[in-house]
Amino acid sequence: MKVNTLVFCITVLLFAGCAHTEMWEKTGGNQQLFDIDSRECEYIANQVSLLQSETGKKGDPAYFSKAYTECLGVKGWSKKVVVPGPAKEDDPDTIARQLAELINSNSIQGFKQTITVPDTYTLLKNKQFQSGSTIIKQFFWKGEDSSFINFFFQENLSATFKQLPYPVSEPYRLYTSGEGEKSRERLQWATFYGNIGSDWVMGTGAYYYVSKKERIIVAITKPLAHPLGTAPNNVTLTRNQFSEIEQFSEQWQTWLNQQFQKGPGGMKQFIEALKFGL
Repeated sequence: MKVNTLVFCITVLLFAGCAHTEMWEKTGGNQQLFDIDSRECEYIANQVSLLQSETGKKGDPAYFSKAYTECLGVKGWSKKVVVPGPAKEDDPDTIARQLAELINSNSIQGFKQTITVPDTYTLLKNKQFQSGSTIIKQFFWKGEDSSFINFFFQENLSATFKQLPYPVSEPYRLYTSGEGEKSRERLQWATFYGNIGSDWVMGTGAYYYVSKKERIIVAITKPLAHPLGTAPNNVTLTRNQFSEIEQFSEQWQTWLNQQFQKGPGGMKQFIEALKFGL
């Protein structure tokens, strides 16, 4: 089964933009499995590209592409390059159907949700494009504390999104996870951390399921302090790292619940559960 590569185009746009469309295939594969594998490989490739860059602050796109492709290959996916066509972001139909829009320098509105990031963040990317049957709108912010907030609004015109927990896997470890306080299972979040080379990274990611055809992906990442002293037996993080990631996780859990607080009522929950096939 063939699926469009969504995350690849999203990530490469942070560096240079997608010059062509890529298709990935795997025996027994589907869109949901590809989403999970691609997200994992995106994180790995980002770290590899940073380690190979001259400054360590801006990833090298060549190393990113190589690491991302090799990672998906290990997971059993093979790539097929499609003959380039007109850029989808220039398609009038796509532009006319903006999934989300910037309503001020730090607030966006889309899928009946209004989301505001802290005013200490600067917007670096605001772009909508189409990959296969999926329309994607991306907003990308950088904070003064070297953290990043990445938003992806996705509408799939043919396939459907299933309500899956936010995926975390090697080289990252799950710290904690949960659901939204008011939006219930529609908001699935996870906090994670990882040690890549000489760097430590922590992050919080979330899926917010608007409908079978619409979802919002949030990814927040920040450097994690290096260990001070030795970690206790059977524990990975040292005391100073534990304190930092605990504060980070609580901060962004609270923020996510503030952004996605309009959960459905009891009857609507039941109806939506039927629609999602839960």
